[in-house]
Amino acid sequence: RVTGPALLNVYPIINTMIWGGIGGIVGALYTLWWHISREQDFDRNYLMWYMVQPLMGLVLGGIIFLIMAGGFLIINVNLTDDTASTGARLLPYLAAVLAGFRQNFIYEQFDRLIALFTPAEKRESGNG
Repeated sequence: RVTGPALLNVYPIINTMIWGGIGGIVGALYTLWWHISREQDFDRNYLMWYMVQPLMGLVLGGIIFLIMAGGFLIINVNLTDDTASTGARLLPYLAAVLAGFRQNFIYEQFDRLIALFTPAEKRESGNG
């Protein structure tokens, strides 16, 4: 069981995940509106995509929190301190909402980052 001061450490990641899920919901609804009303090219084959977006936004919110808390995006502010500015405390939530809303962009950035650390695949020569 998590109680007392340890519970205060859990709230930020849960809140960031919730905001990522909200971004996923808004992104799915926006895309649904775009394809039904604007472009009128809605395809029922993508229904699962619309349902999964909020869950993926939730996961991305957690990843965003871990990236920011891990120091990859450095913020020189103690976010648990009462004197921290509101903007600094809300920055992880904003990043999570944006990541949930535009998930494909975030996935592309992850792919680019992973490509930096993995060796290029050997390509076969086209001698024919």
